[in-house]
Amino acid sequence: MGPPPVVSGPTAIQQLLDAWQHGLTNDEHVALCAVHDAVAEAIRRAQKVPASVDRRCLALVVTKLEEAEHWTLQARRLATERAPR
Repeated sequence: MGPPPVVSGPTAIQQLLDAWQHGLTNDEHVALCAVHDAVAEAIRRAQKVPASVDRRCLALVVTKLEEAEHWTLQARRLATERAPR
């Protein structure tokens, strides 16, 4: 039994997106839209946190949320590209 599969990082995420591209249903697309909306709202809220919170920590949180937003948008693009016209 080898090490657990890597589930984070650009390569792993791209592999996941490649797999989704060949089997993403409309329900999954709707779910990704909901995830994107939640991430975008989390970014807005994180940017409004009081200045008493460590700014370096908050900057890292916002960076990771923006990365999550990027990948959800990429997944939505793939779903849109394969949607029937």
